[in-house]
Amino acid sequence: MCFFSLKYFFLTGTILLSLMGYSYAISDSDGSDVQASEQKQASKHSSMFLGDLKLFEESLSRQDYIMSLEVLEKIKDRVLFQQHKVIAAFFPEKMEMWKVKKQDSVSETELGDDNYGVIFTQRYFNKQGHTIEVNVVNAEELIRDYKDVFNNPSLVKGMGNTQIIDYSGYKIIETILKDVKHIEQTIVLSNTVFMTIVAIGIDDDETLKSFLDTININGLGSYLN
Repeated sequence: MCFFSLKYFFLTGTILLSLMGYSYAISDSDGSDVQASEQKQASKHSSMFLGDLKLFEESLSRQDYIMSLEVLEKIKDRVLFQQHKVIAAFFPEKMEMWKVKKQDSVSETELGDDNYGVIFTQRYFNKQGHTIEVNVVNAEELIRDYKDVFNNPSLVKGMGNTQIIDYSGYKIIETILKDVKHIEQTIVLSNTVFMTIVAIGIDDDETLKSFLDTININGLGSYLN
């Protein structure tokens, strides 16, 4: 019962703090049209959760934990959907010769544990069956390892298929396996989050360079910081 209550307070607190964050940004604004639009959007987001949060609280007060769990799952699904929607806005919906593979849903089992795992994933494909998969990952411990590599580039010098490259102020660890047409890039976006881009069926990095150019990587990095 204690664990359940902690999960409740953590989830509701996260949502309410996010809504409070919207309000704070607005109250500290200069009253421009942009801030007014953000306020309207924040109000819309809050209305999506408040009804279910109230129902969740009422079911807990009645000790109707079956109902509480059902409502909690509903809230979590909506939070995951909203998170996916926000992050997806930083990525292209389509590119020349590439399309987004549509997802029927965004489930917690697909994304993994938010404390250590994938918080966003999206896949692109072309007519040849090649794919580009993007994963935004929350893993602070791994980022410390990546930063060690960035600070000591000699660690990758012995690996003929791996190099460190610079892109728009970000460091990227890039591995190219031409024999199996596999390219992987890892980009640290914040102190807790990094992004991987994995291309299958492609043996040159120009395609990934073009793909990177379509991502609002600075906006994504700012959002995640």
